[in-house]
Amino acid sequence: MRHLFIKSGCVILAIVSSMRFLSALAGPLDPPILTSGIAAVFDFDEDEAADFDYFYSASRLGGSQEEFYRVGLSLRSFGSGRCLRALASRIPFETGEPVSSDSPEVLSEGGSNWLGLGGYDVGRALPGAEWRYIERNFPGAFWRNRLEVLIGFRFAQEDGMHHGWFRFTRPDTHFTTAFELTEYSWNPAPGEPIAAGVPPSLLRYEVIEERLRLSWPAEAAGWILESASPLADETYWEEVSGAGATEVILPLGEATRYFRLRRP
Repeated sequence: MRHLFIKSGCVILAIVSSMRFLSALAGPLDPPILTSGIAAVFDFDEDEAADFDYFYSASRLGGSQEEFYRVGLSLRSFGSGRCLRALASRIPFETGEPVSSDSPEVLSEGGSNWLGLGGYDVGRALPGAEWRYIERNFPGAFWRNRLEVLIGFRFAQEDGMHHGWFRFTRPDTHFTTAFELTEYSWNPAPGEPIAAGVPPSLLRYEVIEERLRLSWPAEAAGWILESASPLADETYWEEVSGAGATEVILPLGEATRYFRLRRP
């Protein structure tokens, strides 16, 4: 999970979104990707069908005496899910740029909304021989020489269209080093933009006469407010009793407490 902490005095607020991390794929010295599969999948509208997935593929080519594979990685969209560009002339967003209804869709020459994020060829003459990696020429390869890319997206729910972003990172720019999906966020307010690379701040707080008031927007009504102390890898979160649909007022104690707003 991703936690965004806002600290003031002894109060720490945590905003949480569900997240899946991608295990490292092939690097320059690793065994090559020789199978196809899905590294991460997202069903934002909860209809049991994917809106996006991060897909890696390996297609075997060549004759029986030589092992030769074409490897590719891509962010794929389905249904109402759409990958977005920062500008008509640029795909990746810069940190803080708005992902909004004005952001154009990604469209390949064939009209697809799927977005390539790298690829290469790999082969060896005989079983047990050293693998040979071959860089492929990708026209307009925006990811080349980048350690990080921010990709905007949108998807539809019953209340309207929502905007969000994915963050892909890698430790080096070698052409065989795959990007990993390391973070994402989306705005629960339909039709509203979100700053790329910046999670939306849902929880707000104010201290009134030794009492703590926590509130959140109507778009997050029904989300569950939870609390924990202390915070660790095995933290036990408890639902805050007495919380209303969009606010709660609590006594301001001496001990540090952690709060998070969780989508059910």
